[in-house]
Amino acid sequence: DVFNSAIDLDNTSPLLIVDSPQNASYSTHLVALNYTVNDVFLDTVVYALNNGGDTVITENTTLNLDGGDYTLRVSANDSKGNFNSILRHFSIDLPRVILNYPQDNYNDLDGHVDLNCSASSSIGLANISLYHSADGIWGMDDIVIVNATEVSVIFNKTFDSNTTFVWTCLA
Repeated sequence: DVFNSAIDLDNTSPLLIVDSPQNASYSTHLVALNYTVNDVFLDTVVYALNNGGDTVITENTTLNLDGGDYTLRVSANDSKGNFNSILRHFSIDLPRVILNYPQDNYNDLDGHVDLNCSASSSIGLANISLYHSADGIWGMDDIVIVNATEVSVIFNKTFDSNTTFVWTCLA
């Protein structure tokens, strides 16, 4: 039949384009995997990270990754066995955040607290934010805009005296 004859004549690999990620460093753990593929007899598109197993995909997706170096292979094949593959090498450079003081179980009776945190990233920082639960609700309380690869910030806060809370900084 005509379909089988067309498949028998197909010796062209699928046209595969990977727009994202690029060979670059990213400062987020969420990395878009955006691709386009064109083949009349397309069968399967898969990706694999760091020589791991194949994951079948049918549309663009978002990868949720830890910090580190990655090799991504995106491959497409058609029903005749024609194949195309693209490799990307990228890294995730998540900022390193250190809570300097106060230390755990710090007790301040007057309600005036200096919260100090430091952050660093080899590809630069845009801001550092203070999150806490001192008012009973976890959320962001303050943000400092920075343009550096390393920064230490002191947030001067006044809370109800003898308050117990959890805090952190994000960069």
